[in-house]
Amino acid sequence: MGKILTKRTIVFQAVLVLCFILANSSYAQNVKYLEKRVAALEERVKKLEMQLDKALNPAKYAIAKKKRKSAKQQVRKLSPIESPLRAKLFNKKLKMAEPGEVDDNLAFLISFENDARMGIISFKGEIIFKDTYGDSIMSFEADIKKPIPAGKTNTWFGGVVYDAGNLSHRRILNMDIKNIILELRIERIAFSDGTIKEVKKE
Repeated sequence: MGKILTKRTIVFQAVLVLCFILANSSYAQNVKYLEKRVAALEERVKKLEMQLDKALNPAKYAIAKKKRKSAKQQVRKLSPIESPLRAKLFNKKLKMAEPGEVDDNLAFLISFENDARMGIISFKGEIIFKDTYGDSIMSFEADIKKPIPAGKTNTWFGGVVYDAGNLSHRRILNMDIKNIILELRIERIAFSDGTIKEVKKE
């Protein structure tokens, strides 16, 4: 009789353990399900609060929308235009490397004239150096951030790393300024009102 009771007791205890395990497993699943539901409800509450705030404060959101629209308009490229810029070479020289620098530079002092009715704050494109026959000698890409008021001029000092083995560099350095013609092939111009315009390609 004692052995039977012992076996029954063991079986009963095993059943209790199994029930406890199943109960805990179901509890964990329920917890995860409830956590997902709570997160979804919190997200929905946030959306409802935002909708309510928009309804109560329409002016605030109208201003924010206007600012976003204005920013998009400022960076939008408008229809291509004729380049309003004219360039003239004032000076050129070989700028030797200073202490801490590595390269010598073929430097130029260039005057840019703005024929547009609006101020220019920056422009990028190619500066081409030609001889009196109109043949290209050398060129380099430039991104110039120099304000030029409407109808005014401004000067820019810059250039390229000088290569003594480059025939074009040596030729430009030794040429008389009056025999050098500058041509601008501008790609984009940023105006003072925030608009950016592409320039018509020749």
